[in-house]
This record gives sequence, structure tokens and C-alpha cells, in this order.
Amino acid sequence: MLRQPPIGRWRPKGRSVARSAGLPLFYRAPWPLDSRRHAGKRLGPADFGFARQTNSIPLNAIEFPSAVRQYPIVFTASDPAVPVAVVGLRDRENLYVQGDGSWAPGTYVPAYARRYPFILVENPEQKQFTVCIDEASASLRDGEGEPLFEGDAPAAAAIRARDFCSAFQAQTVATRAFADAVAGAGLLIENRAQVALRDGRALGMSGFRVIDEAKFNALPDE
Repeated sequence: MLRQPPIGRWRPKGRSVARSAGLPLFYRAPWPLDSRRHAGKRLGPADFGFARQTNSIPLNAIEFPSAVRQYPIVFTASDPAVPVAVVGLRDRENLYVQGDGSWAPGTYVPAYARRYPFILVENPEQKQFTVCIDEASASLRDGEGEPLFEGDAPAAAAIRARDFCSAFQAQTVATRAFADAVAGAGLLIENRAQVALRDGRALGMSGFRVIDEAKFNALPDE
């Protein structure tokens, strides 16, 4: 069982939590939430502008029933295989982020995007996860929004973020086991898609894998 990660305990000295070369999608400057460093900081309304320049977003398996109503779900071409929702037809294109930064009304927002600007980062020294926030996020503000801390104590916004990140991390572990099992059974095959646009042009999409239906149906019941 995943323990509740701390808020405001781990304070790295003078450097970001993750190196820029290895940052997760969307994150540019993640730092541990800290009652001193982030004193007076507030969390503004959701703005999905950070997701505007991607055409795929990672999904956890628990999201499949909701996400499949609006998005094709495929697996990355590289290993380990990661299920993603396809949100655009071209590279660096998200058709669901509106001009004002809102997500298209009535469509499912992947949890990976809803989690931002928060994320859990593992601290190898303490063998635990720490709640971090992307300090480059437009949602992190000084004047308006929900406070992250009330004195030295985490406020409701920080507690909600911790709980959401904890649940997300647990589902990510389960999804990795699922994806590894699918890949281990030899079910993933490379695929391409041809998309016909309304103006008559055609786009080709590649660089992804799907589950081979014939191989899946041939699996033994157990």
C-alpha cells in the first residue's frame, strides 16, 4: 500500500528535483512543495495551455472506459510500452485545448493532465515519494487562487494534490504491470493510420503500437 507522501519536508539544496533532460511530459521546473519556499503561493484555476503542444497523453488503465469514448488509445512504439490517448493528428498538436486554455467541453480530461502542476518524485535517500509542483506553471500565482499553505501546514489545495498524486501513482504501477503483460504475451504490433480530412487532404500517422486482435483472441482462457 502506498504511504501518504510528505508535503514540505524534503528541501533539495539549490537544484531542481529532476534534470531537464529527464523531465516528464509537461514539467519544466518541479520542486518539492515547501511551506517556506512556497509561502504565499496560490493555485489558480485550471489552465491546460501546458498541454497544447502534444498529440498524445499517457493514460492509466482505469481510465480506458472513459477515455475511449473520445480518443483512440494506442501504445508507444518504444519500450516500456505506455498506453496513451491520441489528442491530435499532427506532431505538437492537441485538438482539445481551446484558445483560452480550457479543455473541450464535454470531453474526458486524462488524469495525467489533471494532475499537473503537481507530481510525485521519488527521494532515493528516504525511499519515499515527495509531492512536488512545477514552479514554471501558469497556475502557480502570488495574488489570487487557493493557498498552498496556511502557515507551516498544507492547505486544502496541497492536500487534494497529495491525495490525487498518490492515487495516480498507484494506478500507474498497476498500468505498468498490465502493459508489461500485454507486451510479454507478444500482443503489440506496429500500426499506421490514414486520416481523411474534410478538405480532402490525407494524413498518415505512425510511431505507435496496438493490440493484435487475432493474437488476443487466440490466447488461452486463463
